[in-house]
Amino acid sequence: KGVFGDDFRFVSSGCVRVQDVRDYVAWLLQDNPGWTRDQIDAVIRSGEQQNVKLTQPIPVYWVYITAWATPDGLVQFRPDIYQRDGAGPGPVASAVPVEPLALPQE
Repeated sequence: KGVFGDDFRFVSSGCVRVQDVRDYVAWLLQDNPGWTRDQIDAVIRSGEQQNVKLTQPIPVYWVYITAWATPDGLVQFRPDIYQRDGAGPGPVASAVPVEPLALPQE
């Protein structure tokens, strides 16, 4: 738990911080009978780990970015601490084929 207080948290044991965890858990368990908000709060208060099999699987996608633009146009850059810039298929993956545009003949 000590590294969560650091300004720079580059150490990972597979944990992910989640904002509004109670709302997230309620959303995850919405199709699981018996999981009311009160039940969720009681389990969290207990401090005991409880594994729950979801009724429907939910895909999880990870996004790692080191540069972005804010709505007002300011470009932000951060160090690539995991050295992942340039890894992977690039900004447009080839998973979705794109057909060339046919131009009208004159």
